[in-house]
This record gives sequence, C-alpha cells and structure tokens, in this order.
Amino acid sequence: MTVPPRPKANFYYSLFHLILGTLLTLGLILNLFGSAFRKWVNSDALYPHTFIQEWLSGTYPIDAWNFGSATFLFPDYLIYGALLLVFGDGGITYPIFAAINGMLLGAACGYAFWKLTSLRATTAFAIGYYTISAILALHYLEHHDFFLYQILLPGFHGSSLILGIFTASALINSCLEKRKLDHSKTGFLLVIGALGLYSNTLLLTQFLVPWLATFAIYTFFIDRDDRVLFWNHTKLICAIVGIVVFVRFIQYAFSFWDHAAIFRHIPYPTAIWKCLLQFATDFKARVLPQLWAFWTIYAILIATAFFGYKNADFGKRNRRMGIISMFVILSVFSGIALPILSLYWNNYYNSRYFLNLAILPIIAIVAIFLNRNLFLSKQAKLTAIPIVIFEMVIILSLFSKTTSHKENFVFDYSEQIAEYDKIVSENEWKLGLCQYWYSHLYNVIGKADAQLNHVREDGSAYFWCNNSYWYFGNGNKTDQSMLEFPDYDFVLMNQLDREAILQKYGQPNRIVNGEFNTFFVYEEENSKLRQTLLPAIASRLERKTLAIAVQ
Repeated sequence: MTVPPRPKANFYYSLFHLILGTLLTLGLILNLFGSAFRKWVNSDALYPHTFIQEWLSGTYPIDAWNFGSATFLFPDYLIYGALLLVFGDGGITYPIFAAINGMLLGAACGYAFWKLTSLRATTAFAIGYYTISAILALHYLEHHDFFLYQILLPGFHGSSLILGIFTASALINSCLEKRKLDHSKTGFLLVIGALGLYSNTLLLTQFLVPWLATFAIYTFFIDRDDRVLFWNHTKLICAIVGIVVFVRFIQYAFSFWDHAAIFRHIPYPTAIWKCLLQFATDFKARVLPQLWAFWTIYAILIATAFFGYKNADFGKRNRRMGIISMFVILSVFSGIALPILSLYWNNYYNSRYFLNLAILPIIAIVAIFLNRNLFLSKQAKLTAIPIVIFEMVIILSLFSKTTSHKENFVFDYSEQIAEYDKIVSENEWKLGLCQYWYSHLYNVIGKADAQLNHVREDGSAYFWCNNSYWYFGNGNKTDQSMLEFPDYDFVLMNQLDREAILQKYGQPNRIVNGEFNTFFVYEEENSKLRQTLLPAIASRLERKTLAIAVQ
C-alpha cells in the first residue's frame, strides 16, 4: 500500500518545482532576448528609453510629449525608470526589464491557476512558470521569436497581458465562487484597472469588455441567479473606465501630453471593409503561416470548448471550463477585431496587437485539464527524477549560453551608426532631421554630440513618440525661456523622399555620401525649412508650458 505524501512534503515538492520553473523561465527569457535584442533594436523599442531619459534629465518640460494611443506609464515606465537610474543607459536595462516582465507574466499565470483551479498556491505558481516556459520555448520555431520577444519589451503590450491576467482571474474567480468582491479587492482592482487602462487601452478591449460579455452571456442565458454579481462587476468596470476618461479629460483641458486617436480615421463601413480585406490578405500571406503554432492552439481551445458544451451540462460539471474558455475565445477575437474596426491594421507588423493570442489559449487549456484532473492530479508526479534532471540540464545550458554571450545584452554599435557619428563629429554638426526609424536609434546608441528630430518621408513634422520641444534644439529650457527656432545643420536622407525634401527645404549647400548614410547639408540659414516645420509645431505647442519667440 502506497502512503500518500504528507501535506508538508507536498509543499516542499511544489516549492522545489516553483524554483525550477522560475529558473527555467528566466533562462528562456535571457536566451530569447539575447538572440533578438541586437537584431531588432529600433526607434519603436527605444522611445520608452528616450521618454524616461527626458523625464529624469529635465531638458525640456514633458507636457509636449506625443504618444500613441497607449502611454505604457504603468508599470513599464516606473520599472524602466528605476532600472535606468540604477544601471545607466548602456542597454543592460533592457534585458533586466525583460527578465522582470517575464517573471511577472509567470506570476500572473500562476495566480490564474490558483484562482481558476483547486490547486494550492505553490503548486499553481510552479505550473504557471512551467506554462510560461513552454510558451517561451516556442521561440525556437521559425518567425515565432519576434512575436514572443515583443512581450518582454517596455513600451509594447506585454504589461497589458500581465495586468489583464491578474484582473480577469480575480473577476472570474468571483464568478466561479458566486461571491461578491470585498472592499479591499474592489479597491485594489479599481486602482490597478485604472492605472492599467490609462496606460493601455488593450486592457479594456482584450480583458474587461470580453469578461463582461462572457459574464452577460452566462448570466442571462444560463444562470440568472448571478445577475446581482454581474451588475457588481459591471459597476466596477464602469468605474475604472470613468476614472480614466476623467483623467484624460483633465489632461486635455490643461493640454498635457498628446495622444493618437483610437480611431485613425472615421470608421465608415467602406473603410472597415477595406481594412478587413487588407487583414485577410496579410493573414493568408504572413500572419497565419508565420504564427501557426499560436493559431493552432487557439483552434484547439475552440474545439475543446465546443465539444465540452455538446457533451456536458454547461451550468454544472463544465461550468469552469465553459466560462474560462468562452472568456479567452472572446478576448482573442476582440484582439483580432480591434485593429480592423479602428482602421489600425495596415501590415503584418500590427500582429503585435495579438499578444494575448500567445498566452491566454494555453492558460485556458492547462486550466481546463487541471480542473478535470487529466494530468498532474498528484503533486508527487511533478518530482519524477528523470524530469528534474532534464530540467536542470536545460537550465544550466541556457544560463551557460547566456553568460558566454554577454555582448548580446548591450546596444549594438553598428557600422552604420559608427559612420554617422564619424561624419557628424568631423563636421561639428549639432542638429539634424531624419526619418523616424533613425531618430531614437541614432540618438540613443550614437556617440556624436548631435540631436536628430524625426520628420515624415515628405519632410513635414512628425509628432509621434517624441517631445514637440525637441524641434527647437538640444538645451536646458526653463519655464521662462522663449523658444527660438534654430538653424538645422543637415538632413539625414535615409528613407526620405528626395524630391519632396528638395521641394520643401530647398537645395542643400552640399551633399555628403557615406557607405550607409546620405546627408543634405544646409550651411546657411534655411527659411524654407523653417516655413515647412514651424506652423505645425506652433499649433502643436498651443497652450503648452513654453512659448515661441516671435520670428
């Protein structure tokens, strides 16, 4: 007769695997980041770095910053700002942030299993980290690495996954237990939800709204006894939205920060249809073939939910499975629909809005299996010696590979950037214009004592992930300073429209051609450049802190 392990032994088994799971997750994070960071560092990835630097240095007031529809203030900028203060700006802050973000994602996954199954906390968190490890291991599949890499970056959408999983798990647990949230949990979710939604609209569209839709379907079509609890959740989510709308209104009233519109254009049916056709084309050509593993898992979840509804009583035995799977299916569907309805979808790169596709279906499938005791029904199964040995070998291998390639965790000072630095320094240039994909990249990684401000391909001012004050040069400005539009030394012509630049800025005094970079040099005052940029900038700075000198 086998004697079952004692509860205390069970705790130590789970704790041991929790440690192994966190180490495995950390090793995979560093392995993924080390292979991707230098290859895919660009202005999009670096703009959180420039924003935090601006905030810490006080070169200009930050009220004229231009964001996308998301600010990523919480928790991204708070964490990254602290790292920048401690470790400096050589690039090591990025892998450290990635490790923290990945660990928080594993904790969110563990919290979900704790709240959505009958597992003890240590076992749930251990399985949570193993689950995230399995997801991160998919980066070895071709094309899947970039998709997973984005989850780890500051200023992308990984933090909305973390906050969304925590928030949704607490709300789903309240529904499953048929118990209203107490005052402390309500207050906590209100604060976290408001901070998260203010920072990223995806928390609303991919978590809060899908949860309300799931709960409404369940309440009004399956179990009407839950109506009181449904309205309790509805009031909480409305309060979260109300707080964010109020804060945004105050910001608008005081002209503090500028945000891109959630809808890029008026969503006429014809425009939505055109965007849908573009998505269908990209989906067939790239999105499905290059992210096939995630779409396959999502399809498995849909099939599992469908057959579960067909073969069991949704309101009783399959209640947990039905609610969890329906929420995840609606969440991913919302993630797909949003960039189409808001007319944001224009190419494969917008698949970054589908990050919940990478995580939620797998969490749902594992939660369903755990609730049905189809695997890991006994904690002792976690401790099989061959599995432990195999895990430890993998962990040692991952950390060994990471420590032997330390150069992968700092900024890549490429030949292209080195050439730019050399030409700019030799000519003693201080201020230039360029296309967006070069501005943050060269400003952050480059060593030349010069500043680049980005413009659109046709040379017009581009207010995106930058501070509108930057167009007036690099220098400390107090609240009493008057901004005077400077003379620009050069235009970095990489990826700019040559004919449009000549038409708008005039003929350069000379052209400098390097192997990687081309410069239009303006050695005398250029009134056409000022006439092109200044009206749009002046309009953007209306009601901001600093005033423009009359010129």
